[in-house]
Amino acid sequence: MIVRAAGAGDVDAIVLIHAACFALAWSRASIQSLIDDPHAFIYAAEDPFGQMVGYLSARDVFDGYELLNVAVLPEHRGRGYGQKLIDTLFSSLPQRVPLRIYLEVRESNESARRLYERCGFSVFARRERYYPDTDEAAFLMVYVTPQEDGWSGRPS
Repeated sequence: MIVRAAGAGDVDAIVLIHAACFALAWSRASIQSLIDDPHAFIYAAEDPFGQMVGYLSARDVFDGYELLNVAVLPEHRGRGYGQKLIDTLFSSLPQRVPLRIYLEVRESNESARRLYERCGFSVFARRERYYPDTDEAAFLMVYVTPQEDGWSGRPS
């Protein structure tokens, strides 16, 4: 398994993976814009044959980072690609303290929530009717580096 920085040549593969993984697929232009964004982090996961089977996208926000997507093709799930993508993001971010990474996840997406919890994320809020295609709620999650001052890890 290889995880590497994604580039302009990966846009079409990311579009296909995104459409296979999410009900509300992003446009090619949106993904291209993210690739071009100097404040974004995009990583591609490849199988042993060099085929892209997943990706992660995140961006720098005012007080930390936002994890936008972790997507792995359904037939490649459960093999550690999502974990490796998140580990790669963690190792690539500046070591500022506190480090905060936010994300939203569908309430029904239990496998993604379990992955995020294993990676140290915790739920801090729930947004009703967040996803317009189903009116499903979203859990808002955050990862915060451990603090000596006893800070709870919940955003203020």
